[in-house]
Amino acid sequence: SKHTQDIPSDNTYRSPFTPTDGKKQYITFESDHGGWNNIRMAMETVMTIAVATGRVLVLPPEQGMYLLHHEKQEGKKQRKDFSYNHFFHMESIAEEHRGLEVITMKEFLEREGMKGGLKNLKSGEVEMPPGDRTDYDGANHRDISSKLETYLRQVAVVPSWDPEKCLLAFPSSKDDKDRVIVEQMFQTMKSGGFPDYQSYVGKPTDVD
Repeated sequence: SKHTQDIPSDNTYRSPFTPTDGKKQYITFESDHGGWNNIRMAMETVMTIAVATGRVLVLPPEQGMYLLHHEKQEGKKQRKDFSYNHFFHMESIAEEHRGLEVITMKEFLEREGMKGGLKNLKSGEVEMPPGDRTDYDGANHRDISSKLETYLRQVAVVPSWDPEKCLLAFPSSKDDKDRVIVEQMFQTMKSGGFPDYQSYVGKPTDVD
């Protein structure tokens, strides 16, 4: 279908915001605690942001997911902790898309946390992972929430977005004029200038 059409040019896209000095920037996210569709859509959204910003996508650790954590089914023991790799072949996705790099939370904490690469945003001091722990795969939700996620919130920028007031958009380049264009588009929409959906009927936008 058109909704799943493969667009070859997407595979070669690399964000203009990708660091060129050899230093990597990352984006982490917390798994949605809702049903599978919520979990999937949240991951797809963060993956899109990672590609658009040129950041390395850090996957949450393996953990129980809502309605997917039955320990036994028909008398047989079932997996109760999952990572996104169990549902999406993340390695293949990253290999196919030039602008996407994906690592596990354990890799991230070993690469950056244990080597002093993460600092507390308030104090400016290097902050190591709680108890020097890097492997949270299979940890209970309490440990993930109170230790890992709390730590990540202290060493990373956590934007506060109100969906009724905020709109996520990315300029097409680092040039300041492109930033201004995006801001002007937002102001136009806020002032009621957003076109009626009927104006798009029969006028599809070329994507490739």
